[in-house]
Amino acid sequence: MIAYWRTVRDDEGCPIPLVIRPFHEMDGDWFWWGSGSTTPQDYIAVYRLTVELIRRELGAENVLFCYGPDMRWGDTAGEEGKDGYLRWYPGDEYVDMLAIDDYSIGKGDTTRTTKAALERLRVISALGRERGKFCGIAECGVKDSSDDFYTIVHQLMTSPGVDFAIAATYDGPWTFPESEAGKDDMRRFFKRPEVLSGDAHELFK
Repeated sequence: MIAYWRTVRDDEGCPIPLVIRPFHEMDGDWFWWGSGSTTPQDYIAVYRLTVELIRRELGAENVLFCYGPDMRWGDTAGEEGKDGYLRWYPGDEYVDMLAIDDYSIGKGDTTRTTKAALERLRVISALGRERGKFCGIAECGVKDSSDDFYTIVHQLMTSPGVDFAIAATYDGPWTFPESEAGKDDMRRFFKRPEVLSGDAHELFK
């Protein structure tokens, strides 16, 4: 993996900074590094060691590290929400980006799930402002969501108190809607002048 990362360069041969998200969704119990198998203290030690090793190989200026829990750290706002989000936090010197994986977006009662997601994004945004980090949704997805999934993502990203720069969907059915209404919603989203993207939306022209 390190060998491949060294090849990621622009046309002039300069290294392109990479965002690396070590040991994500640690607040869930489905990975060996998660809450079902380790403690926050052990997780933090492994995260720090990983960052130190990668920086030693690639150079600190060529890689950005993302701290990315799932949404299970809590639905509370304010200081209590911040404490829940930071439970596994390895420290400012080891993190460049604050993120969340949130597959509740666009699911179920969207009034309720959007409100809850908005509170989480505001908690993370406040921490980003306090700690000088940029923020993003590291994973979300359209699968089993409402036809206005992309409209909801845009609503969340542009709400007062939210300072998120990135929203990433998982691949395949998590990115591409099945219904025509969902595809139309995706087209409208990518036509917004403030939205910068890759080429995925070209398939739905």
